[in-house]
Amino acid sequence: MSYEGWNNKETWDVHLWIREDPQILGSMVNAYIFQAEEEGWIHAKEEIQWMTVADDLKNMIPEYVYDLMGGEKLQGMASQLLQTALSSVDYDELGKSYHDEIVEAVQEEIDKSE
Repeated sequence: MSYEGWNNKETWDVHLWIREDPQILGSMVNAYIFQAEEEGWIHAKEEIQWMTVADDLKNMIPEYVYDLMGGEKLQGMASQLLQTALSSVDYDELGKSYHDEIVEAVQEEIDKSE
């Protein structure tokens, strides 16, 4: 079932949060830039695959939600509902959607440092 052009409502909701808070993609871009500097990347597109972006978002989003809650862990039904919502997010779709934007930002920094 699609929602607003996304695979489901949960994915669309996460997309809105990513767009609303530049810190989410910004921290990913900074991590990739650090890795690029450490490993001497020349072409970000060859190094950063959409699957990597998807995996990084899958790890980052639950931590981001936890931080939004002030570090408080939910209990019982609230915890189960949150877990269900987060597990319904299509991180592959998000990874594909944000891949080019992230690669472009990282490549810009690589080009500046040459």
